Amino acid sequence: MIVVAGDNRVSRWVSRKIEGQEIEWGPHTSLAVVDGERVLAGVVYSEYRNGIDIRASIASNGPGWASRGVLRALFDYPFNQLGVVRITCLIADDNVKSQTLCEKLGFVPEGIHHLAWDGKKDVISFGLLRKNCKWI
Repeated sequence: MIVVAGDNRVSRWVSRKIEGQEIEWGPHTSLAVVDGERVLAGVVYSEYRNGIDIRASIASNGPGWASRGVLRALFDYPFNQLGVVRITCLIADDNVKSQTLCEKLGFVPEGIHHLAWDGKKDVISFGLLRKNCKWI
């Protein structure tokens, strides 16, 4: 498995996995975890705030993609290349699998945004500080 810089195909793939439709990301960077030609997982980094924060949206085709080397590469980009001090993930409150993944990666729940997902579901924000990231 390798991590490669993505293009709009990767961000479209992630948005379909997360929302079932395309998301208007605005300026963003996407990375894909691939095995040959097959995409195993993708991360879209968006809403960059000048060395402070960036939002990460993660999607996968299932378990088994998150090796130590892959995670090192995925966290290297925001923390070391962009120099942010934190990463934020926003997850629908009924998406327990994604919440569990975020917590295993070291993110901590920080708050609830009522009805912020689609006007019907709440969103839980998760944050990870660079100083607490065990992958870099």
